[in-house]
Amino acid sequence: MPQQTDPFGNPIAGVQFDSRHGDGLKLWALFERPGDENVSTRVTGTLDGPIEIDDNDLNEGVRIHRLHGTT
Repeated sequence: MPQQTDPFGNPIAGVQFDSRHGDGLKLWALFERPGDENVSTRVTGTLDGPIEIDDNDLNEGVRIHRLHGTT
């Protein structure tokens, strides 16, 4: 497998793989390193705050995994 890189060509500490739930779904496993904080500074682009009940990504995940529950 070739080494995977970020958009700037730097090696990443993880792997990208295809989801079994659809051809267009890419998943990432990011590896922790010694000295990382609770959320590694190498993980960027995260959102901090509540997820709205009508969030499209949330609802697509619920649909794909056939999850049910109450709010």
